[in-house]
Amino acid sequence: MNSLRSLIHSVNPDVVFLMETKLSSQDMKGVWQRLGFNEGVAFSSAGVAGRVAFFWHVGWDINVVYLESDKIIISFNEDRNFKPWYGCFIYAPPKRADRDILEEPWILMGDINSILCQDDKVGGRPMTDMEGARALKIHERLDRVLCSTSWLSHFAKANTNNFLIRHSDHAPIVLDA
Repeated sequence: MNSLRSLIHSVNPDVVFLMETKLSSQDMKGVWQRLGFNEGVAFSSAGVAGRVAFFWHVGWDINVVYLESDKIIISFNEDRNFKPWYGCFIYAPPKRADRDILEEPWILMGDINSILCQDDKVGGRPMTDMEGARALKIHERLDRVLCSTSWLSHFAKANTNNFLIRHSDHAPIVLDA
């Protein structure tokens, strides 16, 4: 909690997405309120399985379109001259067949659970078949931000900052749109 509080204090984000929270939705409400956020939504954890949470400051015109244990789809309506855009914030299922794709302007931020190229992986074997191999230390960049070209054309100056991993196996990502 102290690391999250410190990050929020230094970056001052308008919205926050958390994955693998391992808290009930009621406990997450207490977390976002203590951090100074007024609105939010969370899916309660189930045993050791972590879930997702998303919270924001008053003033954002946000509609929760879809909430499930591993994903939240949000409609952002901040610009009356542009149709709403969608953010899909996920903790991706390990099975590729279970992953969703959106067709409207969208942004995807979180643990995608997939590397985009071999440069995103250090150590281990280049192939995924590890049967019979002994355990190897592998580091993969799985936390990232992706967006559709229609979203990027509206937010042409958008950028992301990836921070060092400190107290989790996930790297904090800040999106400045």
